[in-house]
Amino acid sequence: MPKSLRLPLSFDPDRLKADLALVQPDEWTPHFNTSYYEGDWSGVALRAVGGRAGQLYPDPTATTRFADTPILDRCPYFQEVLAAFQCPLTSARLLRLAAGSSIREHKDYKLGYEDGELRVHVPIVTNADVAFFLEDERVIMGEGEAWYLDLNLRHRVDNQSATDRIHLVIDCVVDDWVRGLFAGAGRPDFSAEPTTTIVAFLRGIGFTVRPGRVSEQTFVPGIWIERGALVVDEACLSYPGDLLHEAGHLAVMAPARRPTITGDAGSDAAEEMMAIAWSYAAAVHLRLDPAVVFHAEGYRGGSAALIENFQQGRFFGVPMLQWLDMAYDDARAPEHQVAPYPHMVQWLRSRDM
Repeated sequence: MPKSLRLPLSFDPDRLKADLALVQPDEWTPHFNTSYYEGDWSGVALRAVGGRAGQLYPDPTATTRFADTPILDRCPYFQEVLAAFQCPLTSARLLRLAAGSSIREHKDYKLGYEDGELRVHVPIVTNADVAFFLEDERVIMGEGEAWYLDLNLRHRVDNQSATDRIHLVIDCVVDDWVRGLFAGAGRPDFSAEPTTTIVAFLRGIGFTVRPGRVSEQTFVPGIWIERGALVVDEACLSYPGDLLHEAGHLAVMAPARRPTITGDAGSDAAEEMMAIAWSYAAAVHLRLDPAVVFHAEGYRGGSAALIENFQQGRFFGVPMLQWLDMAYDDARAPEHQVAPYPHMVQWLRSRDM
């Protein structure tokens, strides 16, 4: 087993930061290992022994069950992230290393794959001036990525940047799901851009996307929907942006209906308009050329007009997204203290009505 490994999971950095903002300043607790660090190292418990918010220490000898804390209850995306780990979880914490602080070299106790319990780091706020060393080798972890680190080994962290470094740190019990996750790590199941970027984004917001054999006779070449999951045959995928459009259809559906969909996403006119607006917002979020989504072979020859309208701020579909509290226009965004569309407040519709 390698010392460090990026896992085939990724999460939306913007949504991670939005939940982070829900944590109050007085809820951060100084780290209990005061001899391990210089400066300010603190944390917030999301899962702890007995569900106690102040219980930062992930006691390996505890007889009381680990449970969610009240802080996790108010953070919907953190809940989604933890739910993506389909294995038993013990501790889950936010750990913050303040600007200019450092964690001295040390080892943790029985936190390797072979020990039956391991620790996963998901960076929420980081930058190039944060240096994490494992056995004197630097490991560079990006925001929203999921990393396994064998913390039985010597490790240290230096934050010489001007901003705090904050990770979501999750302790997992090794089971068959974890073993399968590790078997797929380091081997991307999609090989070409922008497909890999789009798939990582969709998985990060909660979609199941998996490779599979898809007949070229499907409504969208290379894509099949199976009980709300996107099955993608990269060899037959003519236009990777079609993934965002099909995902947009699923995203704006009532959540109870989404997992019932098999085949294509349907032809409801209102959902089509919302899916177009959703897919444009996703392209902007991913910094993709809108032509990746609105390609010349789709949209009944109207792709150029769609691009022009959206780039000129003539949006359609947004009033319905706004009615669902998924995005807000220039007039409504200030009252909700969010950026206006194409910023999305929610990527997935959360209510049935």
